[in-house]
Amino acid sequence: MKAVTLRQLREAIKGGGRLLGMDVGVRNVDVAISDHGCRIAFPHSVLYRNQSTNWRCGLVLPSAATNLV
Repeated sequence: MKAVTLRQLREAIKGGGRLLGMDVGVRNVDVAISDHGCRIAFPHSVLYRNQSTNWRCGLVLPSAATNLV
């Protein structure tokens, strides 16, 4: 994966779009999606890992983000 600057990222999504953010932790991965203006991100889902290294997904639907899914 190639690293980009914030300016390059802004140019790449200039025509519209959203950003997907991932917070990778030891026990789970939190996923967030930005608004159309890419100004704020809202929680989308969480990938939980159990001890057998199997992943399962839990959907997070806060009231402010229900129209983004």
